[in-house]
Formats: sequence, C-alpha cells, structure tokens
Amino acid sequence: MSTKSFTLTLENNKTEDEAIQYLLDSEPRFYLPNLEQRKAILSHLEIDIKYLKAFDLLLLQKPAVISSELSEKELRNTEIIEIKSSKKYLPKNPRGFFFGATENEFQLVKKVEAKKHKMRFCFVCLNKKSKSYKLLNVGEIENLIQSKRVQYQIHFKK
Repeated sequence: MSTKSFTLTLENNKTEDEAIQYLLDSEPRFYLPNLEQRKAILSHLEIDIKYLKAFDLLLLQKPAVISSELSEKELRNTEIIEIKSSKKYLPKNPRGFFFGATENEFQLVKKVEAKKHKMRFCFVCLNKKSKSYKLLNVGEIENLIQSKRVQYQIHFKK
C-alpha cells in the first residue's frame, strides 16, 4: 500500500468515526453494536458472517440498550445502517455526495430485505456549514445516481 493510499484510508476512517459520533450525539435511537452484537444480528438473520463489516450502526425504534443476545423483538423494528461520510459542503445533503460502496454492502441490503428487515445508507455531511445526515434506501439511492463505475481492487499472491 502506498503512503498516499494509507494516509487516505486513515483520513477516511477518522471521518467515519466522526460521523458515527455525530449520529450517536444527534439521535439517541442510533446504536453502535459491538462485535458480538454484529455477529448475533447476522446469525439471527441467517446471513453469512463475511458481511460483518458491511454495516456500521443500528437505528432502534426507541432509545435503548440492547442485549448481546438480540431477540426477535429487539430486531423486529431495528434498521441496519451503513454510513457514508463527507466533509464536503453539501447544503442539500445527499445531493452532490460522492462515495464508494462495496459489493458486500449492496449484497447485504438484498439479504437483509429478503429477511423482511430494513437496511439503509446514512449520508453524513460533517462540514460545519452544512452538518446533516440523510437516510436513504437503495431505491432512493438509485433515483439520485448521476453516474457510477465499477473498480476492481486486486491483490497478487505472495
């Protein structure tokens, strides 16, 4: 990994951490699941553990502390949230948003919805002049797409 690529990754991780904190501070229904809770969510939905990093938060029906062993009742009205964050000035968030998304994230949406649960993307703008967030489902995202491209990331064997 080049120094520039590594620096960009660190900056993106920092921006995402800031976005998570902004959401947790803005809306008490956002919940940051720990590793065991993430595993429990995927297990409960009978979804492969490979999707463990394809979501960031939960949006609960009402503020609560959820147990590590998520029950059907706790999950019933809980939405799975994937965060996309930017520090760009976006007065009409998400309009103008530029983001990357993995195939796993979109596959997870399909799998979650097939289980009759909800998953949405949360577009977080951290710019001081336009700080905001917007939740969108895949259909709403598709309606806003101006352009998209596929990029392959390739690693050679050692």
